[in-house]
Amino acid sequence: MVSGAPVQTAAAAVRFVASDGWWLHVDVDVLDPVAFPAQGLPDVPDEPGGLTIDQLRAALKAATGSGGCVGMSVAIYDPDQDPDGACAHTVVDFIADALQSRVCRSRSRTVCDCSDL
Repeated sequence: MVSGAPVQTAAAAVRFVASDGWWLHVDVDVLDPVAFPAQGLPDVPDEPGGLTIDQLRAALKAATGSGGCVGMSVAIYDPDQDPDGACAHTVVDFIADALQSRVCRSRSRTVCDCSDL
């Protein structure tokens, strides 16, 4: 179960796909609706439980830091459930964290500087 070991699960998933490039897709409805209420579909009851924001952040950083991630998409954010925009800021923050931990695979360098993100 991901919530029990998010970093280890993310690393195992990357090892499983082990290709020259893979795409990371995140549905934010994996998050606990108590911690992140702006997730899910309109007029559909939220599932209780789920990952904490810190667990998702750790899993994303582990996955993107393992190399091979060529792109990322995020879905199931519902702005109607985020009147003050706080959850939107959280999404931007965890995307930025995931991208900053990405490892470049080039001959001239092993770690990206943030200017090329």
